[in-house]
Order: sequence, then structure tokens, then C-alpha cells
Amino acid sequence: DELAPGDALNNDSHVMLFGGWADKAAGTAILLQAHRCGKVASEKTIKLTKIESTKVRIEDTTGRVFIAIRKKGIR
Repeated sequence: DELAPGDALNNDSHVMLFGGWADKAAGTAILLQAHRCGKVASEKTIKLTKIESTKVRIEDTTGRVFIAIRKKGIR
């Protein structure tokens, strides 16, 4: 619930940017990602579930876990 636009969500094979909350109460977020370097990023709305203080699970068919990376004080 502390994610802010521009925060990165990172795992061992992929990085996405947090674009903001679509519905914070429901836990749905806007995520930005490019499937290949040099390609235009796409936007998708997906449910996030907090599993630890800095880890979230994306609720899609993969169920991947990402670590939130944030530079405090920068917006």
C-alpha cells in the first residue's frame, strides 16, 4: 500500500514500473512493462497481493513475486 508511481517491481527475470493504483482498496494497480528492450511499453491493470514488507505477488496466471524498489524522497 506504500507503492508510489515510478517505483520498480523487480524479480530475477523481469522489471515493471508501478504506474499507480487503479483501485487501491481492491489492490489493483497499473503496471508498465516492455516485453523487449527498445519496444514501446504496455500498460496493464492487475491485482497485487503483499506477501512481505517489500514483496508483492502479481495475481495473474504466473503468480510471480516481485521486490519493490523505491528511492525515498523522489517522486
